[in-house]
Amino acid sequence: MNDSIFLEQAENEDTLYRQVRDSIELIDVKRALERMWCSFKHYAPKGFKRNLQDSFHSRWWEMYLTLGILQLGFQIETNKEDAGPDIRMMLGDSPSLWIEAVAPSKGEATDRVPDQEPNTVVDMPRREGLLRLTQSISSKKEKFEHYIQESIIHENDPCIIALSACSLDLGESLDWPCPAPISVLTGADNLVLTSDGHHYQHRESLLRDSGSEVDTTVFEDEKYNIVSAILYSHHDPLSAPSPCKSLKLFLNPYANNPIPIQIYERFKETWECNNREDEISWSKITVDSS
Repeated sequence: MNDSIFLEQAENEDTLYRQVRDSIELIDVKRALERMWCSFKHYAPKGFKRNLQDSFHSRWWEMYLTLGILQLGFQIETNKEDAGPDIRMMLGDSPSLWIEAVAPSKGEATDRVPDQEPNTVVDMPRREGLLRLTQSISSKKEKFEHYIQESIIHENDPCIIALSACSLDLGESLDWPCPAPISVLTGADNLVLTSDGHHYQHRESLLRDSGSEVDTTVFEDEKYNIVSAILYSHHDPLSAPSPCKSLKLFLNPYANNPIPIQIYERFKETWECNNREDEISWSKITVDSS
């Protein structure tokens, strides 16, 4: 292939990148990535292929996300200079909508997400996975604040953080007892079965190994009103379906700039929050049955 997404072997390249490129067992994954590249290359930022080789999961997520947004029928521009948000959705006469993509790694501290050993049974490291998601949301919120301060985007523009768990190797297990974003946005914890329905215990924070607390009710913090929604996927490069089928949108009920209905109604799943006092209540408001 003349314009392959894959480069020749280099020192310190990503392990999964190398396996997909070189392993005959992953030939179908390799072909899928080549097809994705054909559709994405006109939107790719400078140096994308080299960055993919070094940071496979995060750059794969950027490509996968972009194609998903396109498949949903939106008109977009991407930031080819890496000097602002990753994606701009153009909404006609309405303000632009901006998307920042992030796929947190497993981390480096003692509370990192541990590697999964084959043929072993261990407790699922849910706390560690949720910590990585929460920290990424906080980091991207600060980026949006910077973009507004520097007049890169307007304060009236809706902003979305596109969050992927693709590099955590936890799959759907992070989404029990509820989708992972709900656990870090409004503090939903263990599922409690009661006679009048299903309820979640409320948990306002997670503890790091250091003993410090990490807030897991970020949508209740007015500093996060800048974030209009969280876009989420747990899928990874080896098992991902068509991009548009993977993206789930979680609306911030306190957003300064809410997502217009003509935007969120296109997504496979859109969730809204209707919290009352200590009750945590999220529900799907749009489901694409196709």
